[in-house]
Amino acid sequence: THMLKRDVYIRIFTIIAIAVVVGIAMSVNTSIADAKKIEYLGPYNAQQIGVNRHLGELDQITEHIHDVTLKSISPNQIDQYVKDNADVLDGIRVWDWEAAFAKLKPEIGLIPYVNFEDNDILRFDDKLYWTASMAPILPTSVSLENQWYNEHLVYTHVPNGFLTLEATSGQIVDSSELFEQRQIYYGEGGLLDETWSGYPTDRGSTTAELNNASYDGLGGLEISPPISWLFEPNFMISYPGTSIHILRYKDVNERMETLYPYFLYNLFGKEIDSLPVTDGENTYWLVPLIVGFDSSSVPWSAGNPYLRLVGYGLVDTYNGNVQLIKHGDDFFSNMFLDQYQDKVIEMP
Repeated sequence: THMLKRDVYIRIFTIIAIAVVVGIAMSVNTSIADAKKIEYLGPYNAQQIGVNRHLGELDQITEHIHDVTLKSISPNQIDQYVKDNADVLDGIRVWDWEAAFAKLKPEIGLIPYVNFEDNDILRFDDKLYWTASMAPILPTSVSLENQWYNEHLVYTHVPNGFLTLEATSGQIVDSSELFEQRQIYYGEGGLLDETWSGYPTDRGSTTAELNNASYDGLGGLEISPPISWLFEPNFMISYPGTSIHILRYKDVNERMETLYPYFLYNLFGKEIDSLPVTDGENTYWLVPLIVGFDSSSVPWSAGNPYLRLVGYGLVDTYNGNVQLIKHGDDFFSNMFLDQYQDKVIEMP
């Protein structure tokens, strides 16, 4: 027998009705679950927040609320009000990076063997300064047959490696007032990044270095023939029987990465910036020491890497020696810097 058309419709409507009822039930159940999601996830989120606050040491941060209020000053009192707050207004940074760079760049003049490398904002005695560091480059006038000699034995350093501009007034300051040591044998960019430098140990008072300089620092090492020939075959012809003092790894980040490989010197595709600092006599590059861990398997990490500043490295611009400064007294700082106890100094 054939099924009546009416029975077919009844069965279809019945299936649709059941589907609607089930859909409504699921929707109601989902709404209830969404309403209670915060309640369900509350303890887990609290743990996640607590762990991240502990690892970030947020509990050690002291919050100071500064209540800024606007005062109505009559036009006749403006001059006196400015004088009363001169200690604050005189310290405001007016010149930005681009403006400072544009004003400092002409100070190089027509010097063909140096180039700007970076421009950093520094504080000296409660004043802000833009400090531009420079790197040695090979002048375009050097012929191809003289390139090797000039790269390695002549343009070995920057004679006066810093230019300084006061960030408030825009006045150019004599950098020797801030940096007593301005010769850069270890730094950033240019030939410091591209190659090594050296000199024959029997040079006496005769030097090939730029501006008649004669390096006498602690950096580098002395190699004698035939080791010097293996290091650089040209020494077999130029200095066959002479020991050579070689300075290598003159780029700050490359030097740190070679000596202290546990730390990160490039983050998110960009090289970490180093700042020039001084103790009043010597000049150093201040390099942040950052450690990083893959925390993708840690439940509360949300897939983000764990990065932590554990200290700083001080690289002498003349001697190239490295000292380490520990930042904090946490587990990670102690774990890493305990490996280099003989290099760690107290925070200045």
